[in-house]
Amino acid sequence: MRAIEMICYFLRHESRRGKDLVAAGWHDDNGTSVYVVQEKGRRKVELWIEAHPVLKAALDEHKVALAGQSPVPLTILMAPNGTSCKVNQFQKAAAWQFARMGPCGTACAPRH
Repeated sequence: MRAIEMICYFLRHESRRGKDLVAAGWHDDNGTSVYVVQEKGRRKVELWIEAHPVLKAALDEHKVALAGQSPVPLTILMAPNGTSCKVNQFQKAAAWQFARMGPCGTACAPRH
């Protein structure tokens, strides 16, 4: 499985919305935890959540793959042309990916 698919899978299971996934930047990854902001109505909760080991490995792999790009992208998720995703563009791609995963994301579960 490609690193970006793994990132999408785990970020999605952290209850992030599409627009939050698109906005997630490398500054939201400190190497061990992922910064998450949950908003509902007027309430806002900011958290650093320990990254799942598979997510951490996928983020590290993805970061290494991007190191040669100039400029290095600010966001974790990118469009195929290397630019930041637009919310609608990502949501369409994610809907296709999640439909492909099957019930409960079984097709995306880490394999041993």
